[in-house]
Formats: sequence, structure tokens, C-alpha cells
Amino acid sequence: MSAFAMSSKTQQIRVLLVEDNPADARLFREAIADTRRLPPLLTHVQRLDEAIEQLRTERFDVVLLDLSLPDSEGLDSIVRVHEKVPEIPIVILTGHDDEQLALQAVRAGAQDYLVKGQGDGNLLLRAMRYAIERKHIEEALQLREEHFRSLIENALDVITILSKEGVIRYESPAVARVLGYEPEDLEGQRIAPYVHPDDTPQLNRLLGGAGHDALTRSVEFRMRHRDGNWRTLEAIGKDFIDESGQPGVIVNSRDITSRRRAEEGLREAHATLRTVIETAPVAIYTVDCNRHVLSWNACAEKIFQWTADEIIGTPLPTIPPALAPESREQFERLCHGETLAAYETSRLRKDGTLIDVTIWTAPLRDAKGNIYGIMSTVADVTERKRLEDQLRQSQRMDAVGQLAGGIAHDFNNILTIIAGYSDLLLNVLDDETPLRRNIEEIKKASDRAAALTNQLLAFSRRQVLQARVLNLNAVILDVETMLDRLIGEDIELRLDLDQSLGNIKADAAQIEQVILNFVINAREAMPDGGSLVIGTKGITISGETGDPGLALAPGRYAVLSVTDTGTGMSAETAAHVFEP
Repeated sequence: MSAFAMSSKTQQIRVLLVEDNPADARLFREAIADTRRLPPLLTHVQRLDEAIEQLRTERFDVVLLDLSLPDSEGLDSIVRVHEKVPEIPIVILTGHDDEQLALQAVRAGAQDYLVKGQGDGNLLLRAMRYAIERKHIEEALQLREEHFRSLIENALDVITILSKEGVIRYESPAVARVLGYEPEDLEGQRIAPYVHPDDTPQLNRLLGGAGHDALTRSVEFRMRHRDGNWRTLEAIGKDFIDESGQPGVIVNSRDITSRRRAEEGLREAHATLRTVIETAPVAIYTVDCNRHVLSWNACAEKIFQWTADEIIGTPLPTIPPALAPESREQFERLCHGETLAAYETSRLRKDGTLIDVTIWTAPLRDAKGNIYGIMSTVADVTERKRLEDQLRQSQRMDAVGQLAGGIAHDFNNILTIIAGYSDLLLNVLDDETPLRRNIEEIKKASDRAAALTNQLLAFSRRQVLQARVLNLNAVILDVETMLDRLIGEDIELRLDLDQSLGNIKADAAQIEQVILNFVINAREAMPDGGSLVIGTKGITISGETGDPGLALAPGRYAVLSVTDTGTGMSAETAAHVFEP
């Protein structure tokens, strides 16, 4: 029972009786007075014009209208009253028990009808109350219908009503904005021809075809716009039964074409970025704020030797222990939003070797701007630094060579004089003269000094080496006696020569000087005596086994080695071992 029906039982109903027959009016008044409930407040007029004037000035709950009046007859009376006060229910009073007339009256705007002289006061009162209640219910339903229609007609989404066979029964006005069609262009048409052929399965699901009998179904499909392009719609369909009892589907569709295009563009951008990262000639990796690896590109695998599968999800293992405190401090600064310029440092590879790198870093931020990790770009500069060291060494050697060349040139002029006078003395002295042996030693010493100056000139690139084919073993044997006297009795000299060693092309004087320098250095490293071994052997260098630091082409080579049991060299001395 409605709220109005509950309240109307305790309130007086205000009734306007339009009846030109005084006897009928008196009977009605007597009937409603003889009731158990509170009788209505009755206002009686005899003409329709009087009734309309009363309705203009006073408020009534119901109108009891006779269809035979002096100034109006039949259904026209109902129409005139309804036009004046459409919100007030009209109950027809008729002297004929005519159901057909009653139906015509209801269609014209009446709420109900009563046959004069039938029923007591309680029946009359109940009929009036029911008429009032039905009128209020109709008004509420009409307001609700208007509200829903307004919502549908002003909704951004498209509301569609489909039959189970896919015939469009209704389209909301939003279809013009989304698909370019007016609602009447589509209503009565089958929806299938407007749907992309590839999306037919989704349409079948929306219509609740075989295997898709859920009451509510969500699908995504494409429909053809009036301009011929395809629009992507996200739709929710729900089964319902219309007022005629026919099953159908009500569909709420939203245009997501722009969103799908943006998502596709984003996927393409991500794919492009992934390609750039994976093909970059530098290592690119990301870590979270706990320094666990999030991503690891192909160049990072090549430089550091860890594969992505091995390292993703694990703590970053490339920091040398000695640099851990400094690296931790830099990482904390980055996670707090600071920026760091590119810097050079060392990093560990999987095999434990250190490499020289240049690192660029940047914080990673989420959609809200919060830092959740760090991205690092790492370039392996080990080879570059080696070449830079070689260049600096070459520049130093060139400067020393220029100095040595100048000294050698002046010294060679003095040696020329010594050698010349030695030759003159040897030419005038007899073989038996005791002084001749001393002059011969002077001549040999000057020759060795001349060979040394030639080496200095070669070092300064002012003298062409006298390269010739020779046997390395033979050169060593020629200077063995001199080396024995040079190292003294406390050092044992042993030769370990490869008898199958082939010939080489070199300057014999330079080879002798190299051996002499090695032996003198070894003697200085063994003040208390020891063992000195000079050895030779032949080796083959291939492209796979060659040491890139030697920069030697593949082929056969002779190796000269000098090994001693001395104290060795400090790291500082070893760094300058090849400097003059």
C-alpha cells in the first residue's frame, strides 16, 4: 500500500461534484455522509464552466463528472477538465452500466467510472481514494520515465535495445555523436552489417548466443562509422523482457577508440624503446631501491658476462668491494632525487676481472613522481684507456728518443776519433809489441760503444736497424763467455735453448744489448747470489689464442726468456719497465 493511501484514510478528501441533476447530487451527498470513515468535503456545481472556474480558484483531490451537462456533453467534458487540471483524477458518473463507454472515458483522460445509484457510501469513497492513488502512481511513473529518458538521451554512452535476433529496436541520441547516425537511421535495422566481420563472435556473445547465456555480458567490438571508419566500442549487454513480453538485450556502449589508439601507440613506443635499449652499444640496466636488478640489456650481458636470466632479481654484483662504500653513498643520493654527472670508475665482471667504465645514472619515477629505482648506462672504456696509455707512453718515448738521439750523435763523433786513432796505432805497431794488445782492447771497446750509439740512434728513429737473418741461439752462445764474467762467481748461469728453433730477422747488436740489460738487472736483484736461466723456444700464435695486448699477427715466433731467483720488481718499478 502506498504512502498516499495510508495518509488519505485519515484526511478529508476534497471532492468537486459536477452534476446538473439535483436528485442525483442529493443521493450522492447522502451516500458519502453514511460512511464509517471521515466523509469528504464536497463542492457541488451544475455546469462545466462553473467546474472549471472552481478548479482555477480552489484545490481539489478528485473530480466527479457527469457526462450529460447543460454546457457540455459526452467525452468532450473529460477532455476540457483534463486539459485544465491534468494532475487531478477524474471519475465519471454515468447512468448506464456501459463498459465500452467507461473504456472510452479512460482513454480520454478519466481515472475510473461509477454508475449512479449503485454502491453505498463506503464503495464510493473507496473508488475515489483508489482513483486518487492511481493518479499519483501514474504521475510518479511518468516522472520516473521522463527522468530515465532524460538520462538516456543525455548520456555520453550509447544505449541500444536489441532483439535476440540482433534487430535494433532503439538507439539513444548519443549514437549520432559516436557513430554519425541518427537513431532513426538504425532503428529497425540488423546490427550485424555494421559490425566488423572479425568481431562477429563478440556480437554473438553480446546477444547471448549459444554458450553465452550469462545475464550480463561484457564485450569489445568495432562498428562502422557513417564516414566508413571503424570505431572500437566497449559494451555491456543485459537480457530483459519488454512490455510485450518479448526477450531482448539492452546494451550500454562506450567509444574507446582513442584509448585503444593511445594504448597501441604506447605499445609501439615501448617496442621501439626496447629495440633501442637491446641494440644499444652500451650496457643499460635498472635496479630498484634495494639494488636488485630489474632489467639487463644485451650489451650488459656482453660487458659483464652475466645473462639477464642469471642476474634479474638478484643484488647487483658488479661493484668491487673496495668501491662499495662510495657506490652505496652515490646510490642513496640518487634515490633521494639528486643527480650525478657522468663519472669513470671500475666494475667487476663475472670472471672476477676489473674493467674501466664510464657510468651515467638517472632515477626512475612512477606515474606519481616517486622514485622507485635507478637506471644506469655503462660504457666499457678499458680499451680506450689502454690506447690512451699507449699514446702517452709513445709520447714519452718519443721525447726520450729525441734526447737520446742528440746524445748519441755527439758521442758517436767522439768514438769516431777514438776508433780512428786506434786504427792508426795498430797499423804502426808490430804484433810482438806489448802495447798492441792494449790498443786492440781499446779498439774493441770503441766498436761496442759505436754499436751502443747506433742503438740509441735507432731508438730515436734516426738510425735504420741493421736487420739480418740470424739464429737466436747462436747470438746467446757468442756472448755466453762475456756474461759469465759479468755476473760473477756467486750466480749460476744456465742456458735452456730450443735446438729446433728457426732463424729470425733482427739486429744482432740490439739482441746482444737486450740480453746484456736483462742479465745486469738480474745480477742487481741477486746480491747474495742465485740462479740465472736464459732460454729460447718457438711458439705459434693464432687468431683465437693471441694476446690482444701484444698486437701480434698470427704466425710462428721465437721467444727469448730470462729467469732469475732475485727479489723481483715492485709494482711501481714494473709500471716503468719498458721505459728507457
